[in-house]
Amino acid sequence: MKHDLSMIRLWLAVGLGALLAIFAIQNSAQVRLSFLFWDWESRRIVVIALSFFIGLTIGWLLKGRHSGRATSDARAKEKKAGNDGHP
Repeated sequence: MKHDLSMIRLWLAVGLGALLAIFAIQNSAQVRLSFLFWDWESRRIVVIALSFFIGLTIGWLLKGRHSGRATSDARAKEKKAGNDGHP
């Protein structure tokens, strides 16, 4: 069973990698970018990837902040109720 799951994951990774390669090839055209006082040219796939990773980083930073607060609030409620998490 474990072997089957690892094969499925391998084929899924190969398939997604192939799709990513096709996507990158089809989006390799140069685009002109402007940000504040700067103008430059870059490949479209680089702009897409950079935007993705910036969004991923922002989401990770905000999630970490929110989940930490939720966890500490839950612990405080358990302490107040007299339940330390053990049955």
